[in-house]
Amino acid sequence: MKEKIRKSLSQELKTLQEEQRGLSKGGQGASGFDDEAREKIKYIKAQLSDLPQADICTFHAFALTVIRRFFYLIDIEPGLAICDEVSATLIQQDMMDELIDDEFENFQDDFKALMDAQSSDRNPNKVRDLIFKLYTHLMAMPYPQAWMDEVLESLSLSDAEFENSVLAREYLDYISESLENAYTSLDSAVENLRAEELERMATLIEDAELSKIRDARRRLAELKAEAKPLGVIIEKLAPCIVLENAQLRAKKAEKDAYEPIKGMIKDLRESAKAEIKELQSELFRYKS
Repeated sequence: MKEKIRKSLSQELKTLQEEQRGLSKGGQGASGFDDEAREKIKYIKAQLSDLPQADICTFHAFALTVIRRFFYLIDIEPGLAICDEVSATLIQQDMMDELIDDEFENFQDDFKALMDAQSSDRNPNKVRDLIFKLYTHLMAMPYPQAWMDEVLESLSLSDAEFENSVLAREYLDYISESLENAYTSLDSAVENLRAEELERMATLIEDAELSKIRDARRRLAELKAEAKPLGVIIEKLAPCIVLENAQLRAKKAEKDAYEPIKGMIKDLRESAKAEIKELQSELFRYKS
């Protein structure tokens, strides 16, 4: 970090000095260089001179320095060491193994419900990932416990309260955004095919995939306009979100035009399908 600061200061100093030399060559001399610029050069030189003795480090390194210096005031061993990332990951994995084993051994109703919702095949890996993600998210919060308590309280709602909650609106926004993303990807694929005059292939995607997403978007708009409850919207919408897999094979006369855009079309279709697959999974979990 010191080296990065040194380079930045040196570059700034070099720029100012070159400006000063340029003014001197132009006949303006010292009078052409204002007092502020001269003071800045003086200041940068002083900072460069003091830099080797400067205590510059990350926040965690600074905190460790303070702890080691004043360990006797906070009842901590002076040989305290920071756990590196690899060691921390191994410790987390060991603790997670122990936690999951204990939960399987006891198999309380709350853990059973979590497994039923997140791991239908009783494979704990998805639950492990979920717990790690939640833990990582919580540790990024300034007040993790308070944030978690607030979220848990917002989830402890009656059906009527949930329908009018921010969570329900955000879930509807998520459905709309997922459909929109899938539609945009497929529409782009169709437009690119048509731009290359590959109408037959464009029509295949249009009929088997794009039209299904278009119908789902329209159905969602109708249900929202009718102010249907979220549960009803999901129940009515879920059967609409089904893609047929168009068999997109270029004929001999189409190959020259299709080959340059083949990779892009594949990526767009796969992006749309991944979006829909994730949405279908979320809707299924909500319904169950």
